[in-house]
Amino acid sequence: MALMTVWEVLAAGLGGGTVTAVVSGVTNRRLIAAQARTHDAATLVKVTEAYDQLIEELREERRDLRDERRALQDELVAAHSDNRALREEVAASRSEIAALRTEVGALKADLRRVLQGDQPLADWLAS
Repeated sequence: MALMTVWEVLAAGLGGGTVTAVVSGVTNRRLIAAQARTHDAATLVKVTEAYDQLIEELREERRDLRDERRALQDELVAAHSDNRALREEVAASRSEIAALRTEVGALKADLRRVLQGDQPLADWLAS
């Protein structure tokens, strides 16, 4: 939509320098009013309307970008929170796995003793 506004300004018959100034936001109403000496009132109205429309479009785009940035920041915060929770879950799982490995190791050692005859089966089952 902003590109169309630039073409409207070009069609109004102002030179490239003024168009560049309008697009870049450097110009203001006083600069446009100064052009009135060399252009008719209809051209001035067109340029002023195009300038106002361009400014409004840029403001809307800025609001949209700001809203999008906030939404992305919210998503990032949620992702960090999820990541933190997953890391805690992984750490708990690793601790649980380590405890199970220790328990399995102890059971293997007990079973070896039973199979080698160092410990009676009844004693091992009772413990």
